[in-house]
Formats: sequence, structure tokens, C-alpha cells
Amino acid sequence: MFDKQQIFNLLKKDKSSWLTAHCDVPFNTISIDYNGDIYQCTCSDWLPKKLTNILNCTNKEEFLKLLDSNPVKDSILDRSHRYCLGTKCPALQGEYRQPKSYFTDYETVTDEGIEFLHLNIDNSCNLACPTCRNSTIINKNNEPYQSRLQNILDKIDEYFFNPQTIKVIHCVGNGEFLSSKLLVDWLLEKSKLDIKFALQTNGTLLYKNQTKISAILKKTKELYISIDASNSELYSAVRLNGSWNDLLKSLNWIKFFSKYNNIEISYNFTVSNANYHDMLNFIAFAQSYDVHKVYFSKVDRWPHISDEQWKSMNVFNASHPNNKHLLQILENDAFNLPFVQKNF
Repeated sequence: MFDKQQIFNLLKKDKSSWLTAHCDVPFNTISIDYNGDIYQCTCSDWLPKKLTNILNCTNKEEFLKLLDSNPVKDSILDRSHRYCLGTKCPALQGEYRQPKSYFTDYETVTDEGIEFLHLNIDNSCNLACPTCRNSTIINKNNEPYQSRLQNILDKIDEYFFNPQTIKVIHCVGNGEFLSSKLLVDWLLEKSKLDIKFALQTNGTLLYKNQTKISAILKKTKELYISIDASNSELYSAVRLNGSWNDLLKSLNWIKFFSKYNNIEISYNFTVSNANYHDMLNFIAFAQSYDVHKVYFSKVDRWPHISDEQWKSMNVFNASHPNNKHLLQILENDAFNLPFVQKNF
């Protein structure tokens, strides 16, 4: 935990007074959301300064010129990191605790082009989890949406695969990649290249699509499965429209598949008032599947969440009636196990 002075330092716009090194992520990574907006970080919530919109770029030369020189890169080189949110970025928090253990010295900052592409370009999902949305969102019959998505993919092909510079594609964010036919078909084409994938999924569609996506999974190095519960009763409450039986079929199948394809499996758990009491059970549940990591994340406030919903949901608030119980649970030694991680 950080004290008030430490939080104040992390909140500083100019962090060069305490930051002795440089984050190299903006030099090799971009993320693209479903509007086509581009950010020079793995997460726009950590670095919300938009570079541009890929659909507004008229040609590759214009895009590469903007990518080569811009305010975000300047902020990294002068160590201010003024566009980065220190209280949200785990790398900056880690650098605050252990200087130079996460970031790099000036001499070793490299600018050899974008190698890591984080895609959050389709928010379609077969589930309607209360922490994420009010209803199921499926865009397959939305022609304007599909046209925009295809245009984004075409621009990515032009800017990063002609010739290929991307080494790793991360499919992350607020959608289920298996609910997006355009995206799955595009990934299948990319699986023919010398490339690796890191995928986030709710897991319920893996088993049903095992034949179609096996080529993608054979190129996958990391698979993050968002589950949020250790039993069927709680799962039905926090993962609306999700089938516990379909999930278990997928978990058993991917456990077998990953052993022969060297996939690192992580089980993810978004902690809210609805499920915080299940965290220890979830660690045991994950251990039974021999996963590589268990990752607990703090519930975020999405635009659809009202003030009253957020007040009830955010068990991390010190005034929440269950906050003390949460803190008692977090004192358990199980959270010190090497494969257990958390972002709070």
C-alpha cells in the first residue's frame, strides 16, 4: 500500500523528480480500440493520451511520421511521463518501489518500430457481466460497425504487415474475440505468419470452436481466461449468460491442449462486492487446473454504472460495509503464493 505522500508523487504530472529511468513501451507497442483510436501503451487507461485515429490517416507515410515523433515519446525521453497515470499504471508503481527494476536507462531506449499490437477493436461478447455492460452486445449484424472494423483491419495490414513488423498480437479488452467473426478470420490469416498471440477470453466458447481456432492457439503464448467465480451458483450471478458447464469443458480441453503447445494459462478474477468473498476458493479452484497464474483485478467503473451501482459494487472503498472483510481476506498467506498476482 502507498501512503499519502507516495500517492501524491505518483499523481504528479512531471514524474522526473523521482523517476530515474524510461518506459520503453511507447517505442514498441500500440493499442487500438473499437473506434480506431491509437494509444502508445498496452492500456489506454494507463496512458490516455491518444496518438491519432487509424481511420483518419490518409497514408502509411503520414502515420509513420506521427509515430516516429510525438509528445508521448518526448515525455518518456525527458522522464516526465506526464501523460501516464501513475496511480493506475502497475509498471510506474513498480518503478516507484524499485527504481530501474522495471524501466530502462536512456542509452538502451530503442525505437526499432512497433512489435506489439494490442487490439480492443470489437466489444462483441456472448456474456453480459454486470461489471462490464447492461446487456449482451453482438455486432455481427451491424453493417456500419462491421464496415468500420474491416477498415481498421485493412489499415493495420497496410501499416504493420506490408512488410510485417508485428511480432505479437494481443487480443484484450472489453469484448470476447470469439464473438467477432471478422477478427477470428483475420487472426487465422495471421497465424500463417511468423507471429505469436496473447489472447483474453471468457472461456465459454473455446471448446465449441476448438477445431476452427486450433491454428490460432498453436501460435498463442499466453491465454487469459476471465472467470470471476469458483462455483456454478456464483458464476451465474457474475457472468450473465455464461454456461458453467461450457466453461468447464473449455478449461479441461485447454489444459490438455496447452501442455502440448506451451501456452501459459492465467485465470482472471475481477473483484467486486458480488464475489470478493470467493477469492480464496478461486485460488484453490485454479490450482486444481495447474494454471500458471491467477490474476486478481480491481473492479473498474464503466460508463453504464450509476452512482448507486458503483457505491454498492466498489468493495475497495474504505466506507463500503464489506471493505474491512475484504482487507481481512487479503491478509491470507495464499495471496503471497508466487503464481498469485493482483493489481491493487
